[in-house]
Amino acid sequence: MSLISLPTFKQHVRVEEGETDEDLALQAYLDGAEGVIAAHLCRPLLAADATPAPDTFELPLPAAVTAAILLMAGHLYANREAVVTGTISTALPLSVQFLLAPYRVWAPDPAIVL
Repeated sequence: MSLISLPTFKQHVRVEEGETDEDLALQAYLDGAEGVIAAHLCRPLLAADATPAPDTFELPLPAAVTAAILLMAGHLYANREAVVTGTISTALPLSVQFLLAPYRVWAPDPAIVL
């Protein structure tokens, strides 16, 4: 279960709330983005109002990380194939990595974190 609600993600990608045909795919993209971002940060993510356990790397979800998860999941939703042919693309400057940088833990013991 994702920390960001499916209705919030559907609003982000402009899918009507009553439209349910793609709910499984949307939830998979949301969960996938959350997992990748937690791994990139080297720390588990908690609900925004949760209190981390003492002496852990747990991170209550700040707005910047929420935005990064929505951006990443939206990208997965918009680009459903691993390869795009015939287009030129570029990463948005100062987007996902910029939002995540202040929250990344560098080189902790993976057994402790995940």
